[in-house]
Amino acid sequence: MAESGAIVDGHCDRAFEPVRHALADALASGLEVGAALAVYVDGEAVVDLWGGYADAARTRPWQRDTIVNLYSVGKAISAICALRLVDAGVLAGSARTRVPSDTSAPGARSDSPIPTRASRSATR
Repeated sequence: MAESGAIVDGHCDRAFEPVRHALADALASGLEVGAALAVYVDGEAVVDLWGGYADAARTRPWQRDTIVNLYSVGKAISAICALRLVDAGVLAGSARTRVPSDTSAPGARSDSPIPTRASRSATR
């Protein structure tokens, strides 16, 4: 149990205890009903935490294997992939992405550098 009073189960390396506390705080504040988080460093699980409830009525505690729908994760995953390619030297950080003009909103930028796209600060 974390200091906030929210129950967070699972494993967390000592160096990542602030992550456990942040999850507990989010659950205790009502910001999240339930959540799970896993972090791997060099292939080793350093954080594998879960807590809260799996339903809005707060009747089903979140379990390690709770199944949930994921929404709006495609852009984040694409950004991570692109930035890893930049880090590996396979893709130039100055490379630009282009949105076809027929799908651009009036005034929207039709091309943006990879880091701008990855940060979601591009207008389209």
